[in-house]
Amino acid sequence: MWNERLCGMSAFQLTTNLVSDPWKTNGLEFVGAAGFSNVWEAVTHKVPTLGKDQQFIRLKIEKD
Repeated sequence: MWNERLCGMSAFQLTTNLVSDPWKTNGLEFVGAAGFSNVWEAVTHKVPTLGKDQQFIRLKIEKD
């Protein structure tokens, strides 16, 4: 569940190597979002893994 007003801006990021590769925002497929209540929103993303030996995902949250 997500509330941008309470939690700040977010970014889903991917990398294939935690040591040497940068985190990227491309590669995630947005599936959909739905209001959970008048405050929260449920957001779904798809992460393709075909042809990848390993992949790491993080949710980066920044509060103003």
